[in-house]
Amino acid sequence: MLIPARILRKHAMDVDPTLRLLTPREEAREERILTTAAHLITRFGAAVISFTNLAIAIKIAPSTMRRHFADFDALLGEIMRRHLQTIAEALGAVPRDAPDRPRLQRAAYIEATRGLGAPTAAHFILATYRTILPDDERDSINAIREQIGIILAGADGEACLHLLDCPCYDIDQIERMLSAAFCHEQPATAPDRPAQAAQIEATPTNPTDVPSLKDETAPSRISFIDHPAGLFTPLQSDTPPALRRLAEELRRLQVQAQAPPQTIAA
Repeated sequence: MLIPARILRKHAMDVDPTLRLLTPREEAREERILTTAAHLITRFGAAVISFTNLAIAIKIAPSTMRRHFADFDALLGEIMRRHLQTIAEALGAVPRDAPDRPRLQRAAYIEATRGLGAPTAAHFILATYRTILPDDERDSINAIREQIGIILAGADGEACLHLLDCPCYDIDQIERMLSAAFCHEQPATAPDRPAQAAQIEATPTNPTDVPSLKDETAPSRISFIDHPAGLFTPLQSDTPPALRRLAEELRRLQVQAQAPPQTIAA
C-alpha cells in the first residue's frame, strides 16, 4: 500500500530545517528572509514583530517560512550566528605573520560590525536581543562570541568586546584604552617636564598597583569616559567591573594629559 503524497509532505515539513539540503532557489529565499527580517527588526524592534506578520511583510506564506526556520527565536539565532561567522572570517583573514596582528584583528572586527559609524543591523540584533533567546539558542551564540573575544584579547575578551561594540570610539581610541589597562610598563618621561609633575604622571611599576581586569571588586559608582565631542558617556549599571576600572583609569590619564603642569603639581 502506497502512502499518500499529502501525508509524506506533512511529515517532511516536520524535519528540522537545519538538516535539509536547500536548492539554490531555497538558498536565495532564505537569504532574502534573513536580510529583510534583520532590517525590519532593527527598525521596529523584536517585541512588536511576530513570526506571522514578518512572513506577510516579506511576502512569504508563514508555512513556507517555517520550512527555513522553526520559529521567531530560530530566525533571530540564525541572524546572529551568520553575523558571528562573518566576524570570524574577517579575523581569520588577517595574516598570521602580520606584525601587531591582535590590533589588526580588532580593526577588522570594527570594520565587520559597523556601517557608516553605526552598528550594522545584524550587529545591533546581536547586541540587543541575544539575552532574550531561549537557553539553547543563547548558549550557542554566547559560546561563539566568547571565542571571538579570546582571539581579540585573551582572558580580557569580554571587556575588549564592550569597547569595540561602542560606536563612540574608533580603533585608535580603543587601543589607547586597552593599553592603559593592559600595559604595566612606565612610559618614558619628557626631559622638559617638572620633576614633581612627572612623578605624579608616572605609571606604577609594581604590577600589584596597576588595576587588573580580572579583579572582581566593583567600584561604588558608575564610571564615565570622555566622549570625543567633549561630552560624557555613562557606562550602564551592568557594565563589567573591569571595564568600569578601565574607564576610570583612562579618564585619569586624560585629565592629567590636558591639565597644565603647575595645575597637576598643585
